[in-house]
Amino acid sequence: MTNDELRIQAYYALKQIDFPVLHSLDIRQVRTPGSPVEVSLRILLGRVEDPGGMYLTLSFSGVRDARIKQPEIGLFELPVIEISSIRERQWEGLNYCVRESEDDTLSFLCGSFEAFLTPGSYPSEVKAGGGESDEIGDPR
Repeated sequence: MTNDELRIQAYYALKQIDFPVLHSLDIRQVRTPGSPVEVSLRILLGRVEDPGGMYLTLSFSGVRDARIKQPEIGLFELPVIEISSIRERQWEGLNYCVRESEDDTLSFLCGSFEAFLTPGSYPSEVKAGGGESDEIGDPR
């Protein structure tokens, strides 16, 4: 099994489908002289039944071709976020395709990603790999 496959398998083991409610979506871009603009995206998801319990954080770097479609009414949810490897296409800097497949509200390509669970209060203060969080990092 490749590192991409292990990383994707670990992501699905976190059961993103249990965390459909979008709490925040941050898009950042960094301009460095002489380098292309680096875009990153961070998604914070929670549960419908337990809004103060566990959160799922998804962080993506090297983001390109991002498309976001806000629902016309109601709660902004991302019920099924699929991540698949596109490394075989050999596109420079792009390794994954990310897509919300139920309502087609989100899609993009990216170079890398991390996914982790954080317990308790709103996790904006919790660092990846700190405390009790389950983090997907290097699968080695």
